[in-house]
Amino acid sequence: MSLYQGLISLFMLFFMASCGMRSRLGSSSGAPNEKYLVSFFKGKDEFTYFLKPIKLSNKENVDMIIDITFIKKETLIIDSPIINFTLIQSNKFMESETGYLNIDSFAPYQCVRLFKENIKSNTQIRYTAKINPTDLKNFQTANSIHFKSKQVSYSFPINKKAKKAFTELNSIQFN
Repeated sequence: MSLYQGLISLFMLFFMASCGMRSRLGSSSGAPNEKYLVSFFKGKDEFTYFLKPIKLSNKENVDMIIDITFIKKETLIIDSPIINFTLIQSNKFMESETGYLNIDSFAPYQCVRLFKENIKSNTQIRYTAKINPTDLKNFQTANSIHFKSKQVSYSFPINKKAKKAFTELNSIQFN
């Protein structure tokens, strides 16, 4: 066997192995819809899933950009999923070190502020929260997400893109 044939064989072997890993990711087609969800192999049969940022807007001209990260081993979610979100408003608004995030009327999760930035004429505040793994399913049927602190209270209706992304998230979580 020549060196060239050996390299081609090795490349094919790696390619087939990576295809085999992708087919175990959980959705009915074998891999998540990468338009909404990205997965990374961590090793020891663990995958990290990342729900790409989704933008939600409300009537008060405040935007929420939300993303979710969790680790899954076989059929179990390891540790608590992490929700990160950014509140964006065109003028300065009251900020808080902590707040609460609700999905519809389900139990609230305490959020901790990560940082605040002023970019151009926008104020952006980034928060994070850990949630119960079984509560990820609540996103699929949610009509709105609420953030409340001592100073502010915002409600963000779920748009079509978010519904599709949360449905994809559900298909990965419960397969």
